Amino acid sequence: MEITAGNPIIPGFKGFDKDLKCRGHQYVLDGVTKEDSVRACGRGFHMCTSPMEVINWYRPAMGSRYAKVDGGGKTDKDARDSKIACAVLHVGKEIGVAGLVRAGVEYARNNVLVGARADFSSANAILVGSSARSQVLEQHACAVSVHSGEQGVANTEGHRATAVASGKSALATSKGTLSIAATTREFNVSAAYGAGSIAATTGEASAAISEGRASVAASTGSNAVAITSGDHSVAVCLADNNLAIVEGGFSTAIVNGEASVVTAEGVQSIAVAAGRHSAATVNGEQSIAMAIAHNAKAQGAIGCWLVLTEWKNTASAATLNEVKVVQVDGTKIKAHTFYQLIGGKVVLAK
Repeated sequence: MEITAGNPIIPGFKGFDKDLKCRGHQYVLDGVTKEDSVRACGRGFHMCTSPMEVINWYRPAMGSRYAKVDGGGKTDKDARDSKIACAVLHVGKEIGVAGLVRAGVEYARNNVLVGARADFSSANAILVGSSARSQVLEQHACAVSVHSGEQGVANTEGHRATAVASGKSALATSKGTLSIAATTREFNVSAAYGAGSIAATTGEASAAISEGRASVAASTGSNAVAITSGDHSVAVCLADNNLAIVEGGFSTAIVNGEASVVTAEGVQSIAVAAGRHSAATVNGEQSIAMAIAHNAKAQGAIGCWLVLTEWKNTASAATLNEVKVVQVDGTKIKAHTFYQLIGGKVVLAK
């Protein structure tokens, strides 16, 4: 990538609309764009060094796309967050929302500033940090790590451990079996990798990742993402404009917020779109996509089943009018194509 002499390359992340555009500019994967002058939030090509901040501008449920980028040349940083305006921007690999969230976990683990650190050497210990920029780590069995300061880390890797982070831009990660990781503030990441684990977030622009077998990832904050990759997992989003993804077989993903998106990739999985104007997608064999709210839609791979509903609006509330179940056969019902139930008929979604 070509940059101005003396200026280093800055790695980061960028969001785009569904056409790979940002602020009207058309980007190209593995392409370089240049501009003479830069001003944060004004001119130049913008990116974020913190992955999770990207979804403040490009929400996952709105068809947004995400990529790794490298910035160079003249730069101008926004003092409020990690956004940087660059004169030169190279767009690299597209990583999708799952890749963005996983990058957010690694970023939080590797880049959170540490103002205080304590280590416990005994099992069955409790570690609590309440100062800003604090980091609390516990790797022993039956341990609890808690922090309530901004930009901190609460980490447990022991059996039956719990990590709780309530500070802004914080990470709670729990890798032990039967562990729990929870965050409750903005820009947080919660990750539980152990079997039987739970990851939960309630803050804005949050992420919950649970990749262990029989795990649960739940997100109730705005612009949030819940992802599970283990078998028999559950991903749940309850707020508007959220995204729930399950990648393991026999899993369930549910969204209940308006204009949210739910995707199930595994075999014999279920995706439920229970919010108005939401969308359900299943890509694994013998899976079910359910659109059970007003103006919701569903799509699936060949052999999958779609449950479509039609609702009638009344003065007091919407009432269920009709339900139809169809199989994606590739002919009458096309694969990877959204359908709705309108006027009692299964039609292509608008």
